[in-house]
Amino acid sequence: MGQKHTTRPAGTRKGPQARQLELSMADFRVFNHMSERMEHVHNEFRSMWTQLKTTCSSPTSTQQHSPTTTNSSSTNTLLPRHSIVPRNQANKAEEKGDNDDDEEEPLTDEELISLGLRFCTSLSTHHSIEERFFFPLLASRMPEFAPGGSLTAQHEEIHEGLVRMKGYLRRCELGEEQFQKVVLRGLMVGDAGADAGADADGNRKKVKGGGFEEVLWGHLDEEVRVLGGENMARFWTLDEVRQLFR
Repeated sequence: MGQKHTTRPAGTRKGPQARQLELSMADFRVFNHMSERMEHVHNEFRSMWTQLKTTCSSPTSTQQHSPTTTNSSSTNTLLPRHSIVPRNQANKAEEKGDNDDDEEEPLTDEELISLGLRFCTSLSTHHSIEERFFFPLLASRMPEFAPGGSLTAQHEEIHEGLVRMKGYLRRCELGEEQFQKVVLRGLMVGDAGADAGADADGNRKKVKGGGFEEVLWGHLDEEVRVLGGENMARFWTLDEVRQLFR
């Protein structure tokens, strides 16, 4: 006999106090479809972020960025392909084959700037798609997606962090400011007092604290949880879910 999930009857919408029943695995998969899809997308963003942060935290020096052209505008906005393989690393892979023992060389500054800009653009566009098409539909019954709801508020905080991060990287790309990994890391993790780059007048700014990373990663987890099968079944019927995410 297939595994069962306990939840309330699909079709009733009385909130968390509603009576519960067993949800078949087949029905659970329908209710859980959007959560699985979102987890896949979010894992792409987590991987990009981790690559950025790890490189910024590495003491190994990389090639200094010179203001040459970098192509950061081409992105897949829903499912961004994050893996930037440095040219020297790609060449070595061809020469040595698939050898897991080979130590990967760190990204150069130019590659790090490009990856950071792609992350900012991809996540911003992903959120814009959610806010335009999915949040209004879900907000009719799920308060987290409504204006002032937890997920909507997190989007606003994340947007502010992306604006700061993208602004710094763009200035570095254009050669208006010298790229420093410690500055980018401070913008990502919200190190209070860290250098946040210069403003338009050349005055140095400091990170005020906040924790962009904490808000971002919390949001990625919460959105997947709220879209989970058992929670979705509290607010929607099977037919409604099928219509929502056709």
